[in-house]
Amino acid sequence: MSIIEQKVAKVAESTNDDQNRRAQFASGGKAAGAEKKELFRFEGPPNRKEILNFTNQLSIMIRAGISLQESLESIGSQTEKVKFKVIILDLKARIEAGESFSQALRAYPDVFSSLYMNMVAAAEISGSLSSMLQKLAEYLDQEAETRSQVVGAMVYPLIIAGMAVVTVLFMLIFVLPRFLLVFAGNEDMLPAPTKIIMA
Repeated sequence: MSIIEQKVAKVAESTNDDQNRRAQFASGGKAAGAEKKELFRFEGPPNRKEILNFTNQLSIMIRAGISLQESLESIGSQTEKVKFKVIILDLKARIEAGESFSQALRAYPDVFSSLYMNMVAAAEISGSLSSMLQKLAEYLDQEAETRSQVVGAMVYPLIIAGMAVVTVLFMLIFVLPRFLLVFAGNEDMLPAPTKIIMA
């Protein structure tokens, strides 16, 4: 079992006792913690939308005067995705062990970009974490919108190209053979471009 799988087992046991009891009753004793570990294996990393929501929530809570550790604890306990829950609660544990927030984030380079970590590090120096997190959230939101527009702009030409290919194939497979039958023996009546295609 990997380190992160061991962490998810601990999180499942410590934060979901009530859910475990209900799941055991409903499923005839099957442990919900085991179900969470099984689900964890199939979960992908947090997506951009989840990182955006996390950043927004953290910014709002810190701006409201809630400590970073308490904010992470609250967000982590409310996060449904097991893998992201483990990451958030591990960030809290690392901070309580003496790491800065930016140092804790560097443990997850596949989740948080270098820009994200560097902006948090700069905010820690200037003492403006909540406002920097808000700017990060705005940046992530704009990035998601731009990405969506780019994907949309790429999809339309692909659809048109696909329709063109289908049309050409239809003409070659269904229409052209009928022309060959109709004009069999009278090819001289056809214009030159049509003769070339039929050839």
